[in-house]
Amino acid sequence: MGYEAWAPALYPFMDIPALLTAIVLAQRAGSNAAARVPLRRLILDSLRGGALSALLLGLALGLLTRPDPVFDSFYDPLFRGLLSLLMLVMGMEAYARLSELRGTAHVYAVYGLLVPLVHGALGFGLGWALHLMAGFSPGGVVLLAVMAASSSDVSGPPTLRLAIPAANSAVYIGTSTSLGTPVALLSIPLWISLAAMLLTP
Repeated sequence: MGYEAWAPALYPFMDIPALLTAIVLAQRAGSNAAARVPLRRLILDSLRGGALSALLLGLALGLLTRPDPVFDSFYDPLFRGLLSLLMLVMGMEAYARLSELRGTAHVYAVYGLLVPLVHGALGFGLGWALHLMAGFSPGGVVLLAVMAASSSDVSGPPTLRLAIPAANSAVYIGTSTSLGTPVALLSIPLWISLAAMLLTP
């Protein structure tokens, strides 16, 4: 399916606010009411942290520099291999954490199974509206639904480990990588079928 070349660039614009929200909510939950830190300060402190700063720096470099030489010499030949290794390690950790998730967080397991479909449907609905208003392609609508359904498996766990070290990694890795990612992957044919039925003449 064809799609707009800029559509994959939506990923960091979706990922950074999601991670920032998680960090701010965790920090607010961890502080007692008497010492409640103002929301503005929490957001600024989170953005200055190493994990989100790296994401923002990468986004700025992509927008303000010429990324073609970096893409041709570093990103394109190495990314697939490095990503495959990362996902293999994440998959092994997710499998190991699945038993912990089963014993500690049933609500999160239900969340991990259902929410990718809800988020994917919201992404598809937004893409459909953009299709009607601005001619967004069916492939772009599908890609937006897939990104909305998917978990932040690459940048999420290291960001949360740095920013929220007290968080139980069994919960967020088990929920996202063990449950959410397979559901998101298996939902791709659903979004393609919906696009074929609703968005093509």
